[in-house]
Amino acid sequence: MPPRYAITVNFRGGLSGGQKEAFRAAADRWGRVISAPLPAVKVGGVVTTGCLIDAQGSSIDGPSGILGMAGPTRLRPGIPAMGKAAYLPCAGIMSFDVADLATMERDGTLVDVITHEMGHVIGIGTVWARKG
Repeated sequence: MPPRYAITVNFRGGLSGGQKEAFRAAADRWGRVISAPLPAVKVGGVVTTGCLIDAQGSSIDGPSGILGMAGPTRLRPGIPAMGKAAYLPCAGIMSFDVADLATMERDGTLVDVITHEMGHVIGIGTVWARKG
């Protein structure tokens, strides 16, 4: 079976087991939507045809303000060999406010909010200008 686009989430602290599962569910959702792998790149010694994401719960601004922040931290090189994948993200970070995580989990919105922010990491709205 050929490689597929895969999002690998590395947990950096501040998240419960259920919250980590929400990240996995969001990554699986994107993996079903994006049907083809991108050219492989090496990020910090790890080869990926998708995107590596560091995820964490941290203090941002307290309850009911900013729920989370996310974006790419590394893009694929802009070389001809990358083709249309040039400048698409291969790594990123997601931080969610610990003051809001439990509430989102309890009210059933956590997977949707994580999926939304994960979209920013994989390039939706964050690399459009660069990609034209």
